[in-house]
Amino acid sequence: MYSGVLATHGDPGDTLTITGVDAAKTLAEYNISVKQANGMPAIAVLITVEGNNARFKFGDGASVGHLILVNGSYMGFGPQVVKNLKIGNATAGSNATIYVTVFF
Repeated sequence: MYSGVLATHGDPGDTLTITGVDAAKTLAEYNISVKQANGMPAIAVLITVEGNNARFKFGDGASVGHLILVNGSYMGFGPQVVKNLKIGNATAGSNATIYVTVFF
């Protein structure tokens, strides 16, 4: 697990807490805004996980995806990455606690 300094760019929004679901959803489907009021898209996203493992993916593939272990994190850059990222539980029914900060 990486435990160093995390440098980011852009203005962070509030850090939001979501509970993972079994069928991975986009941030927008979790009601997390990926655009500012003026229409400017988010430029980055920071995700950390507690409680149980989570999994993220891009596209509509089955249950494949990249694992984020408990106490792990993922930082994605670029408007399309933020828009298309889908996240959910790594194991069905595990209800991972996922913290999300979107940067504009």
